[in-house]
Amino acid sequence: FDNKEIAFLSILFNFASTLIGNIHLYEWAIRDALTDCYGISFFNRTMDEIIRDCERVPNMTFCLCMLDIDNFKKYNDTHGHSAGDKMLVKVARVLLDDIRDADAIARYGGEEFLIMLPESTLEKALFTAERIRQKVAQDTGTTISLGVATYDQDMTKNEQLINKADEALYRAKTNGKNRVEH
Repeated sequence: FDNKEIAFLSILFNFASTLIGNIHLYEWAIRDALTDCYGISFFNRTMDEIIRDCERVPNMTFCLCMLDIDNFKKYNDTHGHSAGDKMLVKVARVLLDDIRDADAIARYGGEEFLIMLPESTLEKALFTAERIRQKVAQDTGTTISLGVATYDQDMTKNEQLINKADEALYRAKTNGKNRVEH
């Protein structure tokens, strides 16, 4: 190689290196680093797309499930944050292994997760939520509470569906935890 070819290859390799680095940054931006679930901003954009599809396609169904690890603060305070992080990872792994390809999971905050269930009826979403509740208890030794909400054509923002799922989750918590409500 002559000097011009070496200079060109050097520029090309630097460009490729930067591109690969940007791809990794993009992956980190859409995924929660601890749990490998989607981050909430990517999840919200995806949910916006599904809501737009629901507005265009008559009778298209869409459910959202919000879940929370029961007594997580006490677990964290008793066993330490490192153990709490390990529990989050265990729960996330069960969730990620137990959903359909069409579904998506996001870490919503602390110990809360959202599960997007496109083209799912309330009956199917409740069945899925109950199956997940049992699987988490079996595989992790902890319990979760879940709230399920269905998309309504009157909803104009995804926050309305999230709030509806959050209200159902609150009912599950106040009605004894380790349960599914809608």
